[in-house]
Amino acid sequence: IGLGALSALLFGGVWSFIGPKDFGRRIPLRISHGALGGLAVWAAVSFATMLSTQPRAFLSASLDTFYTLLTLDAASGSPGATAGWAVSSDVLTAAVAMACAGALLVFTAPQSLGPGNRRGSALVASILAAAVAVVAGTAYSTTQQRARELAVSVADALELEKNGGARVPVMLVGGSLPATRKVVTGVRGVPTVMADDCTHETDNRALPTATLANVRRLAAWLDSQGRELNGTNIRAASCRTALAALRWDVSDARAGVFLSTRPERTGAMSYLYAMSGLAATPPAELSRILAALADTTRYQHGSEAAQRFAGFARIAGDTAMEAAWRQRVIEPTGIPSTMLARPAYVDGTITGRIGGRGGWRVGLLQADDPASGGDPLQIAPRHEGLVLASMVAAVDPDAAGRFTFSGLRDGYSQLALLAPDGVGAAQLAGITIRNDPGVFRLEPSRKTKDLGTIDVNY
Repeated sequence: IGLGALSALLFGGVWSFIGPKDFGRRIPLRISHGALGGLAVWAAVSFATMLSTQPRAFLSASLDTFYTLLTLDAASGSPGATAGWAVSSDVLTAAVAMACAGALLVFTAPQSLGPGNRRGSALVASILAAAVAVVAGTAYSTTQQRARELAVSVADALELEKNGGARVPVMLVGGSLPATRKVVTGVRGVPTVMADDCTHETDNRALPTATLANVRRLAAWLDSQGRELNGTNIRAASCRTALAALRWDVSDARAGVFLSTRPERTGAMSYLYAMSGLAATPPAELSRILAALADTTRYQHGSEAAQRFAGFARIAGDTAMEAAWRQRVIEPTGIPSTMLARPAYVDGTITGRIGGRGGWRVGLLQADDPASGGDPLQIAPRHEGLVLASMVAAVDPDAAGRFTFSGLRDGYSQLALLAPDGVGAAQLAGITIRNDPGVFRLEPSRKTKDLGTIDVNY
């Protein structure tokens, strides 16, 4: 479209310039002269409009593009520079195009306006056309430069592993379902909902697999960066968070989002999923996160932040922190009916044992009251986002298969298992589960619960 508009602009302008000198004697040429002159004006406007929208189209191409560019601007001491560049490029190109169109109207007008007007308007049109070319070239080069800052393949740059199967989750939802229905299918071993944070969206982007080696390599590289902030370490930090979540290292994933010295490195989707799962965080860990969020040198608070964080402190049972946040509330509102009540205690313990073949990782998920009629499979950790949103903690059982979750509040929970490395859905086709606890409750009047032995074989 752009080349067509440019061709029409040049052809129409040249034809108008060499058109007939006497419009009264050659009517067909007169008509073609005026028509192609109008086409030249249309082409000038269309071509400039296309050029002016390029920066805005790039800026709004995806959420991660917009978020990352704004983050880099703020880090360089020029917050809003990207948005300003897009708007100014748009306005400047459109203004020059309109002026060029006005000059072309005179340039392609009937001969009665005089040759002087035509020559003058031709000169003006040429100057304005050059200005459009300069603005377009500047917008293109700036767009390409900023695209290079974003289109970083961390997997290629850090030589991360890209091949490997996904570990399959198995939901323990009780005896109402056959064991094969509890196997969660369609799980991938690479980031999905947080993929744009990890690697800029392209047709053939390479995503790293959730291996321990990849997580360690990303962590080491980020440590070597100090406080540097650029497109590469933003991608690396988001990749590390996503891979840790896929491995069910949920505490490590949350720490990468909230406890980092440079939380700006966290991508938009990573932050949104981590925030949505704050209520599922164990009380002591939640208090540490809220203390970090109170640091105004790292976080800027919106008008509702204090109210929300006071509610989370209430969930964590941290009365001192709740009072501190409530002092910052600007416009107090009521407590949402969906928010968990203040805990009866914050040192509850859940124990159990996984019998049968070993190698499983045990995850504790926050669950709804079974009386609500909800489907416990809905919170299955199918991807890294749901791990951050609903998983309380995860542990590896000891050699005897025993596991322990401590530092818990009262409430409803359920377990999920992450299959051993190398065990796919096909190998779990004959899985059997005995003593599946389903959704259970850590009672307010009792701090401990032993789930007994859960036998899992395949």
